[in-house]
Amino acid sequence: MAGPTGSGKTILALNFASNLTSSGRNILYIAFEESAAALKDTLHKLGLVENFEIISMVPEGRTPMEFYAFIKKLIEKESFNVLVIDSLSQ
Repeated sequence: MAGPTGSGKTILALNFASNLTSSGRNILYIAFEESAAALKDTLHKLGLVENFEIISMVPEGRTPMEFYAFIKKLIEKESFNVLVIDSLSQ
């Protein structure tokens, strides 16, 4: 999904992840623009369940292949079956 800053993409993604956990899904939420603490605060303000893993990453910290390898390893190790990536800017 795409949209301008402030259009609600993160809130939609958080709702999506929170609602899927209630159906037994194991969610990995990767954030590139907000801290895990800020996302958890938003979850609580929205009254959403925080039963999923949130990891905040610095986009400039790794190459795309390093990100891929890191995320793939996490998914395999923890048996995540849904991946949410928030967000990738140009």
